[in-house]
Amino acid sequence: MRIFAKNYNYLLFFLGFLTICLPLIAVGIYNHPSNADYWELGILREQGYWGAQSWFYEHVMGRFFTVWLLFSYFHFLGFLGFKIIAPILIATLFATMYAFFRTVIPRGISNSKIFIATSCFMILYLGYMPSITEGVFWISGALMYQATAIVALLFIVSFYKEKRTNTKFSKRVMQAFAIFFLILTIGSNEIFTLYSIIFIGIVNIYYYCKEKTIRWFYGMLLLVAVITSMVVVLAPGNMERPTLTASELEYTLTNLPLTISQSFLYTLEELFSWVFSPPLLLLTFLLTPLFLEIRKHIRFFPKILSKPHITALFTIGMLYISHAIAIWNSGTSPLRLQNILFLFFLVLWFFVSLQTILILTERQAAMMDGISKSLQQKSFGIALCIITILISFRSSHAIVALKDLTSNIAYKYNQELLSRYAILKASQKNQIIPVEPIHNYPSSIFLEDIIYDEKNLANKQYADFFEVMGIRVKAPTDQSPLPFVWKEITF
Repeated sequence: MRIFAKNYNYLLFFLGFLTICLPLIAVGIYNHPSNADYWELGILREQGYWGAQSWFYEHVMGRFFTVWLLFSYFHFLGFLGFKIIAPILIATLFATMYAFFRTVIPRGISNSKIFIATSCFMILYLGYMPSITEGVFWISGALMYQATAIVALLFIVSFYKEKRTNTKFSKRVMQAFAIFFLILTIGSNEIFTLYSIIFIGIVNIYYYCKEKTIRWFYGMLLLVAVITSMVVVLAPGNMERPTLTASELEYTLTNLPLTISQSFLYTLEELFSWVFSPPLLLLTFLLTPLFLEIRKHIRFFPKILSKPHITALFTIGMLYISHAIAIWNSGTSPLRLQNILFLFFLVLWFFVSLQTILILTERQAAMMDGISKSLQQKSFGIALCIITILISFRSSHAIVALKDLTSNIAYKYNQELLSRYAILKASQKNQIIPVEPIHNYPSSIFLEDIIYDEKNLANKQYADFFEVMGIRVKAPTDQSPLPFVWKEITF
């Protein structure tokens, strides 16, 4: 279990991961549905389990997998699901990333070192994703987007394992898994539908140019991808979806100049804030010995995969195209989309780091050897690990969650909502019910609150769920004190 200093770094990085995720899990106990969640819960109650999914396909979107996942989660867990969404997502993401790293990293690297790499990745992702509220605590956004990242990574794992297996039975099993996760990926998000088809198309072109024939498995993947994408794109709900877009954003829809400029600004801002993040740079530096060890176990590395500038350009292109598609279709690039873009940015960042270290090792072997030996010194390695973890924690989402817990804001928020629920359940159903506004807003939990106007969309969703004529807060306000995100709900 040596990587930097026996088991110490193994334990330190896992403890660093715990310092990030435990406050998020704890504050999640006080999580409640948002207005979009109430809307979907109401559809589930009205239409039934399968009827709700069919209604969504006909009226909202064609993402059949994430719609199934969303309504299954609500159907089986109900309100409890809002309290336990954080540990479910965190555990699933950790397991998926571990499987991904274990698959793509050479077999000569020990499982404990893969565990360290996964812990580092999760520290960065959970600590610095663009929006923890939409990425973890808003179930409608979290399941529809985090699930996309998970099944896309599992498709890559299955695809890669199929190439590495030797027995016929194992290949068939991996091929079945790859087809299954490809269908789920395409059925999760339209942007990743496009990426899936492009990826599989490039694979088929590459092997056709190389072998002058199309491998049946890759051809089958392309056929499945085309058929599944048609199921998603041709969904009747896609025609109705633009009617759900907020009126103030309509001017950005299909506006090419604005799409180009806004996508550029989104990409530039993200790259600057992500690349120059001190925790990212420090953790990457700490993983130098692991990168050097991976280099020793790489038997063959294609030239195109050894060029960091190509990977960097691909990363920039992925970010830009993703933002452009979202802005063109919905008028904005939602934070929940930026969350999964950040996840794949981190994956590509570590790959660029590996490529860069391979080049530096060839040109500056003595320098890289000196850095590796320095990091393997017990006292130096442990000190640097502790500093990195402290910096990561101090500036991460975890510290915001901890403040919500220690200041009792999360607890008071929970009590205010429980009190509101009690009033609504005891009220007469044929009246407009005035309720107290929420005064305590945890920064780490997602909420769209109602406003004074009972005709507001958020108020109507609230009222429909509690089966009352209408609902409003007692004091008039111009708008909710929290961001109103219904304008982004279906994109």
